[in-house]
Amino acid sequence: MTDKELIARAYKNCHPEEPLEPTDPRWVDLDEKGVRGRDRTGRLLFNRIETAQIGEDFARILFSGFRGSGKSTALRGLVHTLQEKDFTPAYVDLEEFLNLQIPVAPYEVMLSIAGAIDQKISPSSDTGSSILDRIFATLQTEIEIREVGFSLPAGISLNAEIKKNLSFRQSLQRHIHEQQKQPMVIKKCREFIVEAVATYKKKFPTKHGLVIVLDNLEKLGDVGTPEARTSVINLFKLHADDLLLPCHTVYTIPPWLRFVETWRSIGSKLGEPITLPMVKVCEPENDRRENDSGINKMIEILAKRFDINAIFGEQSGEVLREVAVFSGGYVRDLLRLARAILTRINYNEDALPLSVEKTKDCLEIEIEALAQLYDTSLYQDDVEDLLTVEETHDVPPGRIDVDRPAGWFDNHFLLCYHNGHPWYDLHPLIKYKSQRFQRLKRLTQAAHESSEKE
Repeated sequence: MTDKELIARAYKNCHPEEPLEPTDPRWVDLDEKGVRGRDRTGRLLFNRIETAQIGEDFARILFSGFRGSGKSTALRGLVHTLQEKDFTPAYVDLEEFLNLQIPVAPYEVMLSIAGAIDQKISPSSDTGSSILDRIFATLQTEIEIREVGFSLPAGISLNAEIKKNLSFRQSLQRHIHEQQKQPMVIKKCREFIVEAVATYKKKFPTKHGLVIVLDNLEKLGDVGTPEARTSVINLFKLHADDLLLPCHTVYTIPPWLRFVETWRSIGSKLGEPITLPMVKVCEPENDRRENDSGINKMIEILAKRFDINAIFGEQSGEVLREVAVFSGGYVRDLLRLARAILTRINYNEDALPLSVEKTKDCLEIEIEALAQLYDTSLYQDDVEDLLTVEETHDVPPGRIDVDRPAGWFDNHFLLCYHNGHPWYDLHPLIKYKSQRFQRLKRLTQAAHESSEKE
């Protein structure tokens, strides 16, 4: 294999947005050696479902994780375990059903769940038509449509039209809202889901429970607009009862939802979330004290994706430790940094393995570039609260304006870890490499000193 081919393969294998199946040779068990806390996340998820099943109850699980932290990989691992243990998981990737770049209506989430159950257990053979076909027939009957083009062309599914045809989807949202038909649509979805679950139990009487795993629901707030975030809050605040389905459920939620003012009412019905923490590369009592187990796990992730020695040489350990530490234990940033370094290799001038000096130069440039990418969204109003997080390792309570804490999490200023209990810290790229943060920090501290003198 040529140097060019070696680097190209490494680059491809380090895609930061690609979730892995447990059978993927690149998969690394990040629950080992306590690097993500004392609980093994996958086991904790499964144990809640199994315990509820034994108690003839339904597990209701909220699962929180940062985008790119391994959340989807953990859920795929859960699906694999459920299959081995004779459960029937229905994995729902919400992005397959909806365009998540615009606010999502609660009835659309229910439609997606209904469609996924339909695909998984195929009740259509008993009923003569799919769940979504029947729901759409109900919509055409119940909703007064005055605009031309509401009916679907032959051979086009409701799923495809809702996701790809934005004007159709907006028109449908508008008519349902104006005619106050959302409760009716959600009710129909629940009726069809109840029917499908009953069909499943008749078909597979010896099987354990049906488990709905709804992934990427947390991306509804990733757009960063108040409307998108409000749609997430309203889904769980106003429609919690609708989400209590007659089967086991796992819903992903954004990390910031736990800190909104209305969380108490949400948590009282759906319970406290399980949060997937970052890999612990440093300790909370002294973030300059490195955690070797966590760092080694991060390096293992890279080693499973490309030949480290062939590209960076046998003397690259110190540099790779630095990559791991400045990633903050955040898998996405680890892979982003690795990819960025790979793209700086000049095939015509740089022989492999790279020298330690060349690797350090590339790393320094890319760390600065990623820090600048983060700090473009940082404002002085955020700094005082972020300094509080740095000192207390907790998120300031009592926030009425959800956009600020949501922005801290969405922009990954904050990362979550676990040492028997959750703790938070600033991303090391913000804390140590962001020149903007250091300037704003000095301004904030100077303002405090001035006010104290007065």
